[in-house]
Amino acid sequence: MNTKNLIGIIVASTLLSGGMVISAQLLSKFFLRIQHENKLSVKGYAEKTVKSDIGTFTAIASCSDPDLVSAYKNLKLCCAKVSSAVKSYGFKDEEMAVNGMTVNKIYKKINGKDTNDIQYYSLSQCIVVRSNNIELVTSGQKDLYSLLAEGLDVAVNPPDYFISDLEKFKQGLIAGATRNAEERARIMAGNCGGQIKRLLAARQGIIQITAPDSADVSDYGVFDTKSPLKVIKIVVSLDFMLQ
Repeated sequence: MNTKNLIGIIVASTLLSGGMVISAQLLSKFFLRIQHENKLSVKGYAEKTVKSDIGTFTAIASCSDPDLVSAYKNLKLCCAKVSSAVKSYGFKDEEMAVNGMTVNKIYKKINGKDTNDIQYYSLSQCIVVRSNNIELVTSGQKDLYSLLAEGLDVAVNPPDYFISDLEKFKQGLIAGATRNAEERARIMAGNCGGQIKRLLAARQGIIQITAPDSADVSDYGVFDTKSPLKVIKIVVSLDFMLQ
């Protein structure tokens, strides 16, 4: 075989190999494009209304007096009356916690400027109530305002309500949202003369916990604490291959 023929064979082989590589790449891209075009993305939704099983509120007893000893004694008396009232409503000792005392010095002002002379002391202490009796939390928080009629300086924060075991509801909601998404995919594919073949990907959205009839949503999730009744909402996203 002469040199010219050998060079021709090598060139032809190179061109053939290059053509096969290019053809394989084009074919691969073609199938990837077909696969992408045959993908159906849907969202599924599920919600459940749940009653909170933990309620909490805080009563803040305060007292002010130029004399620190008198302020301390008056505050202890006020806290004792608040604690007694809370127990009388039906709360147990283990459902109550008395936080540490806060002491602030209020200085006299002359022409709007602070001086080094103490005008009076302002003391406060929090009594935190936490209970599984949601109805008692709601009513007890309101009843504490009656202490104002006794001349006590008491502020009561609105109650907060929580779900202690949120995890036990998540699995059922995820399953419900997944079934909802699959049913939507079947309907959409069927209306176009197709069928779903297999699941390609699944993603869980952020859980939203809102008050009933609330449309609040957030990218970081909503967690309502003011309503005893809560609606747990979840969205899942599914990608299906069509056939």
